Amino acid sequence: MFVILKAVLLSQVGRLTNIILVKVTKADKYNNYLLRKRTMEYFKNLIVGLITGIAAYLNPISGEIKSLIAVFALNFLCGLLTALLINHESFSFKKAWKCVCEATIFFMLVCCIYFIGEHKGNPEGALQCVSFITYSVFYFYGVNILRNIKALLPNTSIGFKVVAFLHYVLSVEFIKNIPYLTNYLKGETK
Repeated sequence: MFVILKAVLLSQVGRLTNIILVKVTKADKYNNYLLRKRTMEYFKNLIVGLITGIAAYLNPISGEIKSLIAVFALNFLCGLLTALLINHESFSFKKAWKCVCEATIFFMLVCCIYFIGEHKGNPEGALQCVSFITYSVFYFYGVNILRNIKALLPNTSIGFKVVAFLHYVLSVEFIKNIPYLTNYLKGETK
């Protein structure tokens, strides 16, 4: 197999001259393959090392991160089922991407708050702040999850009554006992 390495155009009519042909051997191909393989292994080890280091650093908030993953996955699943089965919509990449972006924003917020709090010398305060954000996400996404599950169940089933009661307690009665949440929700409806 020959490879054209250099071509020099000498005239305006397009004649090519001074072409150098070099034979590529099987050994050269194998060496290129080994070089690519070593490079890919290097990048794989680099990525694994970075992810492992970040996971070790964020270990104190790993419970919150796992909980957020579960809430966002359940919200996505219930929203998808409601859209497909109840609203008779097709799968929307725009809605899926919005869900992924919202989850990413909360993950980044939680990680940044922990990073800042730890570097300010107050890891306990950072953990409290992360916990507050996590519980706030649980509340708002939990109400949305219950609303979607309620829409999925038949109105005459026992499951519907249980979920409807839980939705009522979370969306109406629960907010009466949390300071500022009632005022916030009233302000949102105006």
